Amino acid sequence: MYRTEFTGESIESLGDLLNDETAILGERYRALRTIHRDGTEEAIHQISKCFNKSSALLKHDCAYLLGQLHNPIANAVLRSVVEDLQQHPIVRHEAAASLAALDGTGAYELMQKYSTDSAHEVADTCILAMKKLDWVKTDEAIGFDFKDNPYKTNDPAPPMMKGNMEEWVRLINDESLSLFDKYRVMYSLRKDGGGEAVDALISSFGSKNVLYRHELAFVLGQIKNKTAIPALSKLLADTNENGIVRHECTEALTQIAIEERNTPVSSDCLEIIRRFENDKEQLVRESCAVSLEELKHELKNTNTSNE
Repeated sequence: MYRTEFTGESIESLGDLLNDETAILGERYRALRTIHRDGTEEAIHQISKCFNKSSALLKHDCAYLLGQLHNPIANAVLRSVVEDLQQHPIVRHEAAASLAALDGTGAYELMQKYSTDSAHEVADTCILAMKKLDWVKTDEAIGFDFKDNPYKTNDPAPPMMKGNMEEWVRLINDESLSLFDKYRVMYSLRKDGGGEAVDALISSFGSKNVLYRHELAFVLGQIKNKTAIPALSKLLADTNENGIVRHECTEALTQIAIEERNTPVSSDCLEIIRRFENDKEQLVRESCAVSLEELKHELKNTNTSNE
């Protein structure tokens, strides 16, 4: 997610930039990030207007950030996005995940309705959401805060409450495990974050589930371990891979590049992303464009601070 923000601009003017389809996509992302940080009802209104625009990537992140705000005012617009079959599956998927995060009125029934959606990314997201909404009613969930993690993200599933590294390493590649439980194992390994955990996570890119591979790339971007670069690069280069997975690989490589700034690793990640800035798939092209713009700002700021 684009981290460089504007300062001193009104939410209304930033909303105009966010919804200006002639503007540079990276600048629209900067506006989105700043508006989200504001978190007011007006911010939600400005973000919501973007769902009528053309960029699936930008709308996907609008849905994600609305979910992270924990504000029920966003429920109605997110519901409408899930039900809009003209929206790209990546947008509907993220809107469904955000509704589960918000636990909005009628969310369970809506997830049930679309749990057999023809877009597998949407169907699996709705199944995950239902499992999460069921889980929060259990005794195991008492006292648990989804945002009590180093990344402050409201995840689609909790980590395992019991177990150990040996068990999680074994389970992460168990294709008989339910998607919800596989996510739980993934977040347990993320919580550990050590070399063995990262290696286990990377090994599970062989999963047949698109939504899982997409979330796995996202998690590796959170961890920012350079060991993941070869696997992320391989998936990004695979034109047969689903666009939502390739997009998340781009984002993960971007986060690693920022973490490794002023090192050859950062330059390597930058060059990998540049190779795909003219990719045939719009989702990948836009993801690379946003990443390259973010890296330009981040690395420029680093160089300036070092002078």
